[in-house]
Amino acid sequence: MGQSILSAGLLINLFHVDQQVDYTFITDCHSYERKHKDMELWNADRICYVSKEDRTADETLESADVVIVADEVSLDTLQTICVCTRSKDIYYYAPNKNPISELLHMESLHPFGKTEQIFSNENIRREKMLENAKELHQKYQEKHAGTENWENLSGFLKWSNISASDYLDVMKQLKPGASDEMLAKLEHIRWSRFYSLNYWSYGTPKAGKNRDEKLKIHKCLVRYDELTQEEKEKNLDVVKQMYT
Repeated sequence: MGQSILSAGLLINLFHVDQQVDYTFITDCHSYERKHKDMELWNADRICYVSKEDRTADETLESADVVIVADEVSLDTLQTICVCTRSKDIYYYAPNKNPISELLHMESLHPFGKTEQIFSNENIRREKMLENAKELHQKYQEKHAGTENWENLSGFLKWSNISASDYLDVMKQLKPGASDEMLAKLEHIRWSRFYSLNYWSYGTPKAGKNRDEKLKIHKCLVRYDELTQEEKEKNLDVVKQMYT
């Protein structure tokens, strides 16, 4: 659950090229840290880790803007978190119909993850997001000759398009006050993070190709300013396609 929330946050919480968002895990499970130890986030955002037994854990909770509890916890643990966060918003995993926060009567507590909400027809089918992803790919295909049809894309590339579709609402909200170039930079960060989350890295494939799916390398996994002008134009095209 924590991994899924982090991945979603990294791919959606992109609002400005100079932002710094700290994603801090308070956990004794080291799988998160091993997975993201050398991961490039492509801006000033950070992923941090604090042990539950560390004396700074309470300070971390107190300084957090938003707290998300990704495990089922006891009433006592939830109360302790409330004390540490000093009434800041706390979103906690509560799959049961009667969340324990009802016993505390605190407006700062927000349960999420009810089974009937997660396994809704819309979430399972995700038809709207898939349709948007196909439409984005079709627009890109019309602009760039030689691009494969949707049906011929690998599962990874389909999910890359779905990720872009998921970012669409954020892009539309940013558009009134943001230049196309800034949006293109944000989209490149999102794209780069999607590849990084799936263990891709920078590399130069053979035969002049952009990517090698077997080796998981891509020549465009660099900072936006390091892209060729041609690749920057492609990012601008993607942005224009996303909000038109």
